[in-house]
Amino acid sequence: MTASRSIVLNKGSELPLADVVACAARADVRVSLADGAKSYMTGLRKAAEEQLAADPNRRVYGLNTGFGSNFRDYVSPERLRQLQRNLIISHCANMGAPAPRQVVRVR
Repeated sequence: MTASRSIVLNKGSELPLADVVACAARADVRVSLADGAKSYMTGLRKAAEEQLAADPNRRVYGLNTGFGSNFRDYVSPERLRQLQRNLIISHCANMGAPAPRQVVRVR
């Protein structure tokens, strides 16, 4: 199937609600990254890694701490990979019947 519309995600501007709806409700919308967006994200990751390397005992929310009400929980450098894996797994868990495709694509 050829996409009838293309939405390009860039490195900082907001995604209009109409584009979010289009991605969710239509299977023929192609979504891609703008030139420079991947290198921008790579730079953000590098900055985060540098913060942790500069002072491994410094608490940086979401990088080496828990999330939400667990923000005071420090995560040692040895357990950071597990923290990130657990975050992904926690977002995969659900209860009840599967959500409609349109809802799943937006979230």
